[in-house]
Amino acid sequence: MALLLNQEDMERMLKPMLKEGESYKAMTWATIMAGNLEVLALGALSNVSAYVGITDKELVLAVLGTMNIDKVNAEVHVPFEDIESLKIKKSLIPGQKSLEIKAKEGKLRLSLINNPLTAKIDNQKEAINTICSILESNVK
Repeated sequence: MALLLNQEDMERMLKPMLKEGESYKAMTWATIMAGNLEVLALGALSNVSAYVGITDKELVLAVLGTMNIDKVNAEVHVPFEDIESLKIKKSLIPGQKSLEIKAKEGKLRLSLINNPLTAKIDNQKEAINTICSILESNVK
């Protein structure tokens, strides 16, 4: 069982979720913030970790278990065309950004953190910036 979120598991879990002909422009991990019905529907009463990937067309999340981060509990695909509003906020904590996404299917709040203590992900800071940039340029 993995103790930390890591590059190998992220790639192993996100790659099968790709749609044909697409590729990830960036991948990292995030915390799905509790407090909305969508997180409760995923079976979580508190914050949940997820691996996040972004393509030219959608945001993809591999939602992990609360006690076992070795398996995907749910897959979430958020096509850019379904996003109604997007807010990207910088945190007072350096290297942290929060995303608030309102889509046709519901709301999603993500915390993207460049923290090497909780995850061993390559180029995490760059991936966070790339994800935010792609979202900003594709959401009206």
